[in-house]
Amino acid sequence: MASGWGWDFPTLAAPAAVALPRGMGVWIKSGTAGVGQTMLDGLVYTNASETIDIGAAGISIIAYPFSSAINLTDLDISNATATADWSTCDQVIIWDGAYTTYGLYDDVANGTQYWMASGWGWDFPTLAAPSSVDIPLGQGFWFKTSGAKTIGFNTNY
Repeated sequence: MASGWGWDFPTLAAPAAVALPRGMGVWIKSGTAGVGQTMLDGLVYTNASETIDIGAAGISIIAYPFSSAINLTDLDISNATATADWSTCDQVIIWDGAYTTYGLYDDVANGTQYWMASGWGWDFPTLAAPSSVDIPLGQGFWFKTSGAKTIGFNTNY
């Protein structure tokens, strides 16, 4: 139910039916402690690819628009900013029991770019392996960027 008078007079208000566009992430907060259940329904998206526009610098919540899990290494990074400097690279923040942040590392010596977790790997990138992390079906993630860009997703089924 949306905020406002409906909360004061719930028997007079209808539940909110909000349509979410593909790729739009949402944050759902439980009113009580513990485990709850939330159900979302919709159609399976069958196109081969989808793009999401990020309009400005900052942190955006994004959802993978297809009905499957996605590995971090399968994200299209062609428009993302990769650097060897943690403070200026694009970053993905994933909940995996804790918040883990992955930055897009630019390995200039080898001409490759890959996601790497924060920490010692940024100080010693030749000793650290690129991150290979699954984002589960239905879970969104935060995308931190320094400017507007378009992020592309390709289906993995």
